[in-house]
Parts: sequence; structure tokens; C-alpha cells
Amino acid sequence: MMKNLLLTLTCTTFWMCHALGQGRLVSGKVTSQEDGSVLPGVNVILKGTTTGTTTDGDGAYKLTIPDAGGTLVFSFIGFTNQETEVGNRQVVDLAMTTDTKQLVEVVVTAFGIEREKKALGYTVQEIKGNQLVEARSANVANSLNGRIAGVRVNTNAGPGSASTVQIRGASSVSGNNQPLIVVDGVPIQQTFDKQFGSGLSEVSPDNIKEISVLKGANAAALYGSRAANGVILITTKNGAGTKGIGVEINSNVTFERPLTGPRFQNVYGGGNGYRTWYSDGWSGPVPADAIEQYRAAYPAGTIVATDGTDESWGAPMDGRLVRQWWTGTDVAPLVPQADSWQQFWQTGSTVTNNVAIAGSNDKGNFRLSVGRLDQKGIMAFNDFRRNNLKLNTGYNFTPKLNVVLSAEYIKSGSDNRSYTSGQEFIWSQRHISWSQLKDWRSYQDVHIQRALPGKPADTDPPNWQHTFFTNPFYLQEMLPSANDKDRLVGNIAVNYKLTDFLSLMARTGTDVWTDTRSNVVNFERVRNGNRTPGRYSEEILRRQETNHDIILTFNKSITPVFNVNAQLGGINRTNYYKRNYTYVGELVVDGLYNLGNSNPNQNQVASRIEKNEVQSVFGSAQFGYRNALFLDVTGRNDWSSTLPASARSYFYPSVSMSAVVTDLLNLQNNVLSFGKIRASWAQVGNDADPYQLWQIFKTPNSTDRPGLGPWNGSVPEFYENLTISNASLKPEITTGKELGLDLRFLNGRVGLDVTYYNQSTRNQILGVEISKATDTTNAFSMRARLSIKAWKLC
Repeated sequence: MMKNLLLTLTCTTFWMCHALGQGRLVSGKVTSQEDGSVLPGVNVILKGTTTGTTTDGDGAYKLTIPDAGGTLVFSFIGFTNQETEVGNRQVVDLAMTTDTKQLVEVVVTAFGIEREKKALGYTVQEIKGNQLVEARSANVANSLNGRIAGVRVNTNAGPGSASTVQIRGASSVSGNNQPLIVVDGVPIQQTFDKQFGSGLSEVSPDNIKEISVLKGANAAALYGSRAANGVILITTKNGAGTKGIGVEINSNVTFERPLTGPRFQNVYGGGNGYRTWYSDGWSGPVPADAIEQYRAAYPAGTIVATDGTDESWGAPMDGRLVRQWWTGTDVAPLVPQADSWQQFWQTGSTVTNNVAIAGSNDKGNFRLSVGRLDQKGIMAFNDFRRNNLKLNTGYNFTPKLNVVLSAEYIKSGSDNRSYTSGQEFIWSQRHISWSQLKDWRSYQDVHIQRALPGKPADTDPPNWQHTFFTNPFYLQEMLPSANDKDRLVGNIAVNYKLTDFLSLMARTGTDVWTDTRSNVVNFERVRNGNRTPGRYSEEILRRQETNHDIILTFNKSITPVFNVNAQLGGINRTNYYKRNYTYVGELVVDGLYNLGNSNPNQNQVASRIEKNEVQSVFGSAQFGYRNALFLDVTGRNDWSSTLPASARSYFYPSVSMSAVVTDLLNLQNNVLSFGKIRASWAQVGNDADPYQLWQIFKTPNSTDRPGLGPWNGSVPEFYENLTISNASLKPEITTGKELGLDLRFLNGRVGLDVTYYNQSTRNQILGVEISKATDTTNAFSMRARLSIKAWKLC
């Protein structure tokens, strides 16, 4: 009996082993149900086992399964996990459906790599493009305000103006604290100018697909020196996924008025000593022909006009008859202008129109967009215009070779960007009507001006006084600050798949712009008997940044539960800046703004050229286990031409970890649907501005010695820089530490994100004020240290 049992068990075991050893090959192709495109990198696993594979560059896979068949599980970022029974089939194709809920959790990180948000050990927030075109702002930077935690935007309301953006506060005491702006993988110049705009302010919202904000050194370590302040990644629309040919038309109109205004008293008029009287705009004795009128209003006291003062300590505005700037030799009731602050402003408007045509197929995609923005400010005579022409296209020349091209031409400018300082508005007297000031031409014949004996009569435009202010409406109209700017941003990238898991990208991109600015400084006039000529300045600026980079990417699932994504690359960045500036101190013919119409002896000329270069190599690796535990390691080394040879090379690393505890420990339930802890540590280096190592000579029309012209009227004069250079500068190093907890409840309906970060910067490069006895004003130092610690809850 025992022998028969042993024989039976032996035979059964042999049969089972033989059966398990058999198998059959199943193959297929995985595509997107939305547009039919192939999906490389899809995980294909036999359910209930560790047997699996991934699709290749053509979306194809092969997998050996038992003869008995089974169920295949397909999973891919941004798509719904799908299961399919194999049965007797040998070819199992699948069209995967997009998972909108998962797509929300996929973000763009360094170098445009899309990653699941749960895999990140640092904080990244994203804004979709459709959020930017609804109730839009003309400046994309303003659209970030209130939408991204830790991002502070100091908005500016002028047409075409720039806004300052800071991510998690300032990292440099005296340097640039603006984040790095990257469009389609290539940095653009974020040269901040409150009046004339910046790189971010020229990006059209209609072309944006999404914006990712990488916060601090932890998220931006791979981008190098300028990423210490964080990175704003902009991905533009490229037409991919468009079925056939698609046309997009978007028109938008907005209007604006000041929401609130200052509260003024409306009891006392302008002047002093409880008297309000206009004589000639400068204060002084009341002329003989006005004494009878004056005494009717002020029976006692001194007979002195008050029009040269700007405070409102004058007579009660009770309707008494007084001379005013617009009455000439007549008098008019002294009454308050309660809404004068509203009269100063006009209704601003912004009109945007954009037309785009896009298309795609299995070979490539394209999108061509044309946009126009016209803006009128709330301040008189302010305007701005911008034209955007953008082309994005990509083409698959072979299954392994892909070329992507992005180019945009931006034409912008203004007839007048000038603005008043606000002092005239604050100090204007309470009986002044700004509507009348705006209509100053109607009062030129009656407005009384000063005429001193032996000197020409004053020719200032009509105004309530001439001692401190000129009619602000006249200044806005007659002293414009205009500009005309051309900008070209473009890049081309070549991608080649060496194998299913190894690819190489070579890319070059440039951002170049030229801006011609003309600012009328003064018109020919006589003030208080003194003649001043017409003056203006003409300035031509040119900036260019060029980036060349090459990146080798390894992306492979080593086992069904362990994958590696690594990059190795090098970058070369060059920057060029040129400025030609001429200040015309005296026009021969007033109102003709041409350099040939000037007195050469009164001109001041400046010219400046800057060049710098940064060379870099970097590497990064992301390790994933069970799609729930992730480790990221990066390292980068820069060589900067703006630092001394002994400190020109500087290395900075980073490491971060993310653990989705709900997946690792299988803790999901109806209450807690997602839980993740994360931690990161990173360093980012930052170099100096050009030409801070050695003493240089400067021309006397620089800002630190204004007003000095050429020696002897013709020979150029140079002097030693007032700031002492430092030949031993070292790179600024920003170190960031971050801990975070991300919890979501009730299937993602309620979420809690807690972050603690500690960011410090050492070797701060700043100019320190020193004794004037040295005949200098500042010296570059590296002794400062800046630290920021904060909690974020959202």
C-alpha cells in the first residue's frame, strides 16, 4: 500500500513539474485609445505572479505564460490599469484609456521629464493652461498669485510691466532672487524691469499647456546656478493628440478701474495760513489788480498768494470767490472737488485675440499660433502692444529618430510707458479739478504765468502751481517713454533611441532680444525766468543666452517591481549683453527727437559689453520599488567664467526619498485613500555677475557719477570704479532641507499637505558700504549668510 502511494505521489509530482515547465509565447501592441499612438514603457504583468515585461519603443511586448493561460495586467502613468484574459490567444493587443484622475498627479520636473507626483521627494505644484486663459491677466506671472503655495508675486499694473516673483522668499541678500524660467526645456532670460517687462511677462497664456513650479534648491538642483531661487517650467502646446486638423480661436476683453482710493479731507483748500489764492504759480505778493478781489475774500491779514505751496492748509472751501489757476484775472467759488482722485484715472482695457491651427498623426505633430494683445492703462496716454507668432512641431523620421522644433517671435512695444510718481496726486490741493488739468489746452490763454523783469516770461503748461510740479497730464503726453522690442526664442532637439531602454537627446536653444528705448526728459521751456532746452535719451539694448545640452537617458524595469531612470549629460551656456546709450542734453529744434538734432558738447554717451560662460556636467538617478518607494540622487558640477580660477569649479549634490505608505503597507480604506512621506536634501551653487574680480575703469556718465561729461568738451574721461572688486570670490551655496507629509481622504476629496523646509545660503556676494575717505563707496564681500525656515500647510 505504501509503495503504491509513493509511486502515485512521484508520478503526480513529475507531471506537475512537467506541466509547470511548459509555456507559450504571447505578444501584442499597446496603444492609446485617445489618439492611437503607441505607448512605450507600459508594464505588462501576469496577474498573481512576478512574471512581467515592458513595451518597447513601438509599444510592442512579448511574454511567456503557462499553457493554461491567465490574466495580463497593463499599467502606465496617466492611464487606467487594465486587465485582460488571455484565453487561447497568442496575440493580445490593448488600447489603454486615459485616467483623468491619474493625469492630475503627473507633473513635469527637471529637463521636462514627466513623473508621478507621488514619486517626488520634494514639492512641485502645477497649473494647467486652461486656468490661465479664464479671467486672464496680460502678465503670466500675475496668474501665479494665490494659486501656488509659497510663491509671492508683487504685481505691477502698468501696461506691459513686469512683476517680481519669489519662491519661498529671498535666497540672496543683494543678488537676483527671481526664479529660473524654462520654456519647453530651454531657459529664457528673466531680466526684471518693472517698467519694460521681463521674459515671463512676454509669454502668451494661449500657448501654455501647463506650468510646473519647482520650489527651492531641493526641486531644482539639476538646473544649476540660477535654480537656487526655484524654477518655473512652462510647457507649451504642440498639437499632439489632435485628431485631424484643429482650429482654436480665443478672444478676451477685460476692463479695469482702481478699486479703492485714499480718503481726503474736503474742508480746507490748498495753501497756508487759512488763505487760498493763485497769483502766478510761485507764491508772492498779490498783484495790484487783484488786491480788491483778495480783500473781498480775506478782509484782514497779509496780502500774499499761496499758489507756490502744495499743502492744503488754506481757506475753508465755503464758496468764497478767489483767483484760481484757470480763472485768469477773474474769481470763482472755492469749493471742494470730492472725487478728484477718480478724475485722475481712466478706464483701462486689455484686448487679446489668438488663432491657432494644430494637427497630428502617427508621424508627427504641429501647432502654429498667432496672437495679438492691445493694452491701454488706467493712467492717461499709457499703452502697450504685443504680437506672438509661435510654431511647435515634431516629426518621427524613423521609429528611433525624432526631431522637435520650437520657435517664437515676439514683437512688442509702446508709444508711452511713462508714469507719474504719485506725488503730484497726493499733494494736489483739494479744490483742484483734475478734469480741468487734463483739459489744460483750453486755459492757455487765461492762465497767468510769472514774468520777471529782464527775463523771458514763463512758458510752463497751465497748472495749479509751478514751484514743485508740472501738469501731470502734460508730462504724460509730451514726455513719453517709448520702446520697440524684438525677441526670438527657439530650440531644436534631436532624440534617438539607441535601445528600448537607452536614448540620447541633443538640443540647442537661444533667447535673443533687442530693445530700442526713447525717453523724452524735458521740453524747451522757461521756468521762473530760466530757460531749459529740450532733452531726451536713446538707448539700444541687446541680450542673448544660448544653451547647448546633451542628455543620455536610461529607463528600464530591472524586475517587475524595481525600475531605474537615470540621466547623464553636459550643458554649455553663454550670455551676451550690449548697451549703447546717448543722453542728449540740448536739442537744437525742440520736439525733433533725433541724435543729429543735438548739441554734441551737451551729449553723454555710454557703451557696455558683457560676456560670460558656464560649462556643466550632471547626473541623476531615480530608483523605484513597487511603484511606491522612490529614491532620487543627483549631482552637478559647474565651471563659471565669472569666478576666479581657484573657485571656478563647484559641485553640488542632492538626495530625496518618497514613500507611499498606503501602498507599501496596504493601508488604503474608505477613509484614508493616500498617504506619503517625503524628505530631501540638496545644494545649489550660484556664481557672481560679470567683472567683479578686477578693478575696471568706467565712464563718467555712469549712475554713480551722474552729470559729468567728457573732459574739455570732447576728450572722453574715465575713472576707477567706485566699487572695490574681489579677486577671491567664491560661489554662493544654497542648502535646502525639506520634510513633507501628504494625506488624502475620502477618495481624494479631502487632502492635507504639510511641509517643513529649511533653506540657507552662505558666501553671499554683496557690496558692503565702506568709508568715503577711501574715494570708493562699496567693496564686494562674502561674509553674509541668509537662512529661511518655514512650515507650509495646504
